[in-house]
Amino acid sequence: MSDRRQYYPALDLIRGVAAFFVLIYHVQHWLLGPGYAVNAGLAVDLFFCLSGFVLASAYRDRFAAGMPLSRFVVGRLIRLMPLVVVATLVSGAYVWARTLQGREPISGIEVAVAMALNLLSIPYPGASPALGGPQLFPLNGPQYTIFLELFANIAWWFTSRIGRRGLDVAIVVLSLIGLLWLGLGGDTADTFWSGLPRVLYSFYAGAILFAIYERAGEGEPTAFGKVAFWICFVLMVGVFALPLPYLLPSPVELAFVALLSPALVLTAARIRIEGRLFRVSVWLGAVSYPIYILHYPVFCWINGAYQTVFKTTNFMVEAVGLLVILPVVSALALRVFDEPVRSRLMGWLRRSRSASGASTGLNV
Repeated sequence: MSDRRQYYPALDLIRGVAAFFVLIYHVQHWLLGPGYAVNAGLAVDLFFCLSGFVLASAYRDRFAAGMPLSRFVVGRLIRLMPLVVVATLVSGAYVWARTLQGREPISGIEVAVAMALNLLSIPYPGASPALGGPQLFPLNGPQYTIFLELFANIAWWFTSRIGRRGLDVAIVVLSLIGLLWLGLGGDTADTFWSGLPRVLYSFYAGAILFAIYERAGEGEPTAFGKVAFWICFVLMVGVFALPLPYLLPSPVELAFVALLSPALVLTAARIRIEGRLFRVSVWLGAVSYPIYILHYPVFCWINGAYQTVFKTTNFMVEAVGLLVILPVVSALALRVFDEPVRSRLMGWLRRSRSASGASTGLNV
């Protein structure tokens, strides 16, 4: 079986930059700051599109060779869930501490339920406002994207079994209609259903983009391709960096999701990055997921500690503190916990597959 997996450094570059904009967007939102990066929530759709492209690169041949759903899902859980466990324990400990101090009217049972559902990546639509409701994942709001990602992954496995190219296009078209109807959402109980077309459009668009990329064949990027990538990249940064009052209207948001995000992914796939920018891109790609999934739990402890000492909040001090502390925590979590745990789990998975093949006389 051939393995077409490749490394796309420019995709890591845009993923890492987008993750930092999400961090800025959330910290100013949580602290009622001056309104920086007010459109950076659109990075979620870019992440979904990136995921569709990269997973198509990594798994399409394996799907064609008959990879079962169970093996695919286990692989995805190994990739995504170790840091979810860390994030849940960190934010859960924070909520427990506030509850024991009598600072929040939350029952221990509700905290335990929220932690259990978080660890299973299952939405909790009935969470109280004191815990973090109406967020579907009150202990870590951004985790709703992990739920949507896994939903899209499983749907993609099933549609890949059918093996008709037109099906992916039909899903993209129908999902875009759903976006036009429901708008962008998915993070709260009242917008849950809008999250489904949101993830399906961008994820399947990414998978289709990989098919286009693969059909075009290998080759050096043209001058036009390089210029197109950097134009798309600058537009992305410009959109994400806009402060209030430049909150994009819904039609422009949809244009970003439907057009600019896919164009950025497709042009980035062909860009060859070297030297210092290559090393920066590798680092940004490595820490982007830890930064994304850990920024809310780490923020909670920074914010809680500042309020305990000073009895108030301070946007600038806490934001700078988070921007300094979070990359360090993310890098440590990646090296000390996430990578070793994933390596051991993947080793166990390979050994179990080998043992299963030996016991049944099959070559798996």
